[in-house]
This record gives sequence, structure tokens and C-alpha cells, in this order.
Amino acid sequence: MVDDSTIFEAALEAFSRHGFDAVSLRDLNRALGVSHAMLTRRFASKEALWRATVDYAFARHRQALDLTLVAPTGAPSDDLAALTAFVAMFVRTAADHPQLQRLINLECCAESDRVDYLFDRCISPLLALVVRPLLDRLADAGVVGRVDDREVFFLVANGAASAFAAAPLSRRFEGRDGVLDPDRYADRVARFLVAGLIAVRDA
Repeated sequence: MVDDSTIFEAALEAFSRHGFDAVSLRDLNRALGVSHAMLTRRFASKEALWRATVDYAFARHRQALDLTLVAPTGAPSDDLAALTAFVAMFVRTAADHPQLQRLINLECCAESDRVDYLFDRCISPLLALVVRPLLDRLADAGVVGRVDDREVFFLVANGAASAFAAAPLSRRFEGRDGVLDPDRYADRVARFLVAGLIAVRDA
């Protein structure tokens, strides 16, 4: 019996490399070494497997991010530190598991119900429950400028995290910048982003 995490890891790798339409349940069953109908019996459809895989990947991502969050004290310095730690952990998690960002990049180039699922089930709740309260408290305190959710998401996810999702392109910079150190990179881009938010305050 193949456990769920093994299935989801294999499915995440396949969906993130080839896109939804190019993935075959038969090929996934073969890669997992199970009967050709196992995934259909377990998940009913490729769409259901895709959604379960996305839920699995986002839950792991969110669990790592939650480690950076502490109960708000009302002190802007604590909120600024929490935001910096949150961005750095987001990038580190992308380094550890780049498949999720690759999947998002592939899916979001064309309209589909899957884009709705990614946004409504995963991206929007993360922004609304975690990022937006931090940003609003900091803006209310006059520490940072007011920015949109879109601006923050694309700067962090499609900007900073893409160094890992687009690893072949990122490696082309090694001749100029050296081998990428994920921890150093995550810390630097987090500070860079937060410094930019502070600068927006004065714009």
C-alpha cells in the first residue's frame, strides 16, 4: 500500500514539471509501482488528485510559515520582525520544495478552474489571515507604506521564490554571483523587501 505522502510527492513533481494536461494517471501509477487503476480508485479523477496534491503542498508550506508567527503584541518592531521572518521562511520553503511554485507558475498562465482553486483555497486565505493584518498594523503605525496584496504576493512568490522554481535559469547566474546559498538569499531578500515597504511610506 502506497501512503498518501508518497502519492502526493510524485503527483506534485509530475504536475509541476509537465502541467496538468500532460500528466497521465496511468503514468503516475506506473511510476509509483501500483496497479493502473489505483489512483482512480483512490481519488476518482485526475482533477481530484490535483486538488488533493495542492492541498498537501500548501499545508506543508503553511505549517513552515506558521513557525514564524507569534501572537501580536501591538509593538511595530515585533510586527516588522514577524514580517521579515515570514518572508524569509516563505523563500526558504520555496528552496526546500520548489515544485509548488513551479506548479503555480504553470497553472496561472491560462484561465481555468484550477487558477480559481489556487487563489481561493490557498493564496487568498494566506494573504488575508496572515500578511494583510501585519501590513495593515504596520501601515497604521506609520512604519511602512500601504501596498496591495498583489504587489506583495508577486514580489515574494514570483520574484524571490522564483530563484528556486526556475533553478536552471538561476544557475546561469553562478558565474557572476557564485552558488546560491538559500539561507543567505532568503534573509537578504526578506530585508530587501521590508526595506522597500518602509521606503514606500515616504514615496
